Formats: sequence, C-alpha cells, structure tokens
Amino acid sequence: MRLRLRPATCRPILSVLSVAVCCGVVRPQETATFTVPIQIRGFERAELFARLEGYVAEVLVDIGDQVSTHQVLIRLNIPEVEAERLRRQKLVSKAEADLQSQAADVLATRAKLDALLAMERLRSKELQRTKKLVASGALREEKLDEVEHAYESVKAEQKSMEAVVAAAEAHLYGARAAIEVAEAELRKAATMVQYLEIRAAFDGEIMQRNVDTGDLVRTPSDADRPLLVLVRTDRLRGVMMVMADHANSIHLSQKVEIKGLQGLKDELIEASVSRFARSLNEGTRMMRVEVDLENPKSESGTRRLKPGDYGRAYVAIPANK
Repeated sequence: MRLRLRPATCRPILSVLSVAVCCGVVRPQETATFTVPIQIRGFERAELFARLEGYVAEVLVDIGDQVSTHQVLIRLNIPEVEAERLRRQKLVSKAEADLQSQAADVLATRAKLDALLAMERLRSKELQRTKKLVASGALREEKLDEVEHAYESVKAEQKSMEAVVAAAEAHLYGARAAIEVAEAELRKAATMVQYLEIRAAFDGEIMQRNVDTGDLVRTPSDADRPLLVLVRTDRLRGVMMVMADHANSIHLSQKVEIKGLQGLKDELIEASVSRFARSLNEGTRMMRVEVDLENPKSESGTRRLKPGDYGRAYVAIPANK
C-alpha cells in the first residue's frame, strides 16, 4: 500500500511557520507628561509714543476699541511744524524760479558766444583778404594793422564770453543742486507733519490709554509711559518657560494641551509648539517656548481668549528623556 502526500496538507503548516517567523510583538513607546505654567499674550504688541513734543489735539480711541492698520488714533497740535512745511514749500518754488533764471542766462550767454564765433570767422576772412591786398600793393600797411586789431579784439571777446558761459553753466548746476536740497528739506518737513498723527501699526485692540486731549506729550526719551498700547488679539501667543531638564525634549509641532485658563475654567485647548529659543536664559536657566493660538470673534463679537490670561500646559515627552 502506497502513501500519497497531498500538497494541500502541507500548506497550513507552511503558513503557520511563515507567520511565526515574520510576526513580532510591537510595544508602544512609553511617554511622560510634564506641566508648566503658560501665559497668554498678544501676537503683536506696540507701545505708541509721540515722535514730536506738543499738545494733544484729539484722542480718537479708548480702551477696548478695535482698530485697523494705519487708522488715526491721536492727533497732535504743533503749529510750527505745519508752518515749517509751508516755508519749505516756498523755498522749493524759489529754487525752481532760480533754476529757470539760470537756464535763461546760460542760453543768453551761449547765444552771445555764438555771435562772437561768427564775428571771429568773419574777421579771420577779412584779415586773409587784407594780407593779400597789402602784399599786392593795393592797400597800405596801416589798413592791415587795423584789420589785425579788429580780429584780435574779437578773439579776446570770444575768450571772455567762453568764461561767462562756463560761469553761467556752473550757476545752473548749482541751481539744480539747490532745488534738490530744497525738495529734500520739503520731504523732511512733510514727514514731520505726518508725525502729528499717531496711527495703528496693525489690526488690534487698544489695551491701555494714558493720554487725554490737551495733554503735553513728550518724545520717547523723556516720556515715562506710552500714550497707547496696541495688542493684536485675533492671534495670540502662549508663552511657556521650560526647565533645563526638559529643554532637549522640545521640538516643533510638539503637541501641547492647555487647561486652567482663568476665563475658560476647565476647557481643554489643543495646540502645538510653534517656536522655541533653542537656548537657556542666562538668568533663569529656562528656555522660552511658544504656541500660536487662533482667536476668532464669536457671533457676539467677543473673543474667547484674552491676553494676560494664564493657565497650565501639559507637554508629552518620551519617558526615557
């Protein structure tokens, strides 16, 4: 009796062996979580000072007002600044008139020089004819002396007029330079006039107001506090100071959970690391880490997050680090 091995009886065995060889146990990586305080700040913050010293003519905003880029926030009253701009405008007009006058002088002197050049050619031809007539005996020597004197006089006048033309062209060049200087001074005066209006550098919200109409404001070097503080609130920064023990575990896009914000009670906010300092602060031996938080308006026109709020951030890191 012969035994026959069926191929089908071997296949399950091979399959089991294959699975036993190829498959392994994958263990999830253990993680640990550390907690760090987090402070909410405006994405941008600007302290606004006056560039010029003067009196406040008008304050157009107050705390809590939403403002847009380039919006006028404060107007100053400094009459001498506008007067200086008008004076510079008149100086530009005078410089333009001087330029036209000098250009006319150059044209006039060049015309006189051209006339002398034509006279010099005429006297030269006359001198040549006179020399021939004297040589032939048709004229006396005295006539030749007269013609030569007339020719030399024209040559001298030509040289003199060339110097006058050169001087006129130099004055024209100076007039052109003078008008450029006057226009530059006018632009400077116009810029000073623009400083009479303090404008918003970006879209944001007025957080502080330290000025009223009629106040005397000073330049930043003499002022003790800003006139206004503008903060961007549609996007915020969550700022954490991480201990040196965890600094090497921080990387971009790392997940961060924020809890305990004063205005949101127990609500959880998920974020990720947007940037970090990559070095420790020499004073605190901590590293600054930031997360970006979008803060759109609600239907009522308010924003959920407030700059200045604080809470706790939970950051997950590998357990072996």
